[in-house]
Amino acid sequence: MFRMNYRTHLLSLLIPDINNPCYTNLADLMAVEFEKMGYNLVIESWRTDLEREVIQLNDIVDRSVDGVVACISDVERHREFLEYQAKIGYPIVIMAMPGEKDVPVDAVMPDFETGLKEAAKILTEQGHRNVAFLAARSKGQRVGGRPAIFERIFKGLPGGIPTLVDCGAAIEDSFAAAKVVLSNDERPTAIIALNDITAIGVMRAAKELGISVPDELSVVGIDGVPLAAHLPISLSTIEQPHKEMVKQATKFIQERINGEVGAAVRCAKFSTRFVQRESSAKAPA
Repeated sequence: MFRMNYRTHLLSLLIPDINNPCYTNLADLMAVEFEKMGYNLVIESWRTDLEREVIQLNDIVDRSVDGVVACISDVERHREFLEYQAKIGYPIVIMAMPGEKDVPVDAVMPDFETGLKEAAKILTEQGHRNVAFLAARSKGQRVGGRPAIFERIFKGLPGGIPTLVDCGAAIEDSFAAAKVVLSNDERPTAIIALNDITAIGVMRAAKELGISVPDELSVVGIDGVPLAAHLPISLSTIEQPHKEMVKQATKFIQERINGEVGAAVRCAKFSTRFVQRESSAKAPA
């Protein structure tokens, strides 16, 4: 089993995109929790590049850090690597996409079903029958478990399952994709975005096309970044409990470093909630 002969009191956090306020918020919260443990935080970003993600994840465990918390794109993509780290006892915790199964290391993940159920109920009550889901992802990346969750929740509701629209991970990609979708004659009356920064791109596209948010288009994000509440049109969002998730990830990594737990893998799931703000309202007549 892996055992460090000395401690550096450094921990690493691997994130997909330092420009996404969701991950910078996570990094800030985690730095505070690590400081309470007497540790400093080293941040690495894989810049929404899947090849770089593989390189960074492999390299980061070889550095002089006592453990790693990693926000990764796909458990299956890294399964062999993660299983090896678990085998040698290296302290690693992942913050994973929802819907991942048989995770080989300790994991913290959101349960978007609770928040999406609330959002689906309210959007339906507001008269929305044509809803799109903007799935921002890196090239070659699986969209994860969110479309399956959408299918379960919206199946049987008036309007049916949201239309899946693919786009890249950068805000300019969501802006371009939204302009195309919103230029169609049968444009949606509501768009749910994979994350809040993608939703901001949608709102900008609507502005440039002269489409009023929320009078003509409702926009809902996912993540619940602090910025969402302070935009010129505040963003409705499915909010993750970031503080609680970070505390749990910190607890997991501390227990692994201190050898306080056995080999059994632990997975903590956290409910989400729909926060309605100014960007969503009744569907246009």
